[in-house]
Amino acid sequence: GALAGATRGVAAVPEEWAAAIGPARGSCLPSMAGRHVLDVADLLLTAAETERRAAGEPRVEVVRPVADARADVARPGPGGVRCDAPADYVLTADAADEGEAGA
Repeated sequence: GALAGATRGVAAVPEEWAAAIGPARGSCLPSMAGRHVLDVADLLLTAAETERRAAGEPRVEVVRPVADARADVARPGPGGVRCDAPADYVLTADAADEGEAGA
């Protein structure tokens, strides 16, 4: 969820993930203490998009819904307990990083 938000803003974080996200404790980044993670996601997105536009790079979608996610990959369920359901979303590599800008 944090990576999705950091790369594409709060709109990229599925509602069920967003509901479980709370304010940052600031243990890794003290300057983020007390800020809500979803607010930080939009701040990061704005900064990244500004840099991309200045460099003339196209916007590339990173988070894509996946209908047939791998069934062998378990994800955390309620309370952090792992379950056998496949992930609804996966993070994909940024196409620009793979030399496929605009793909």
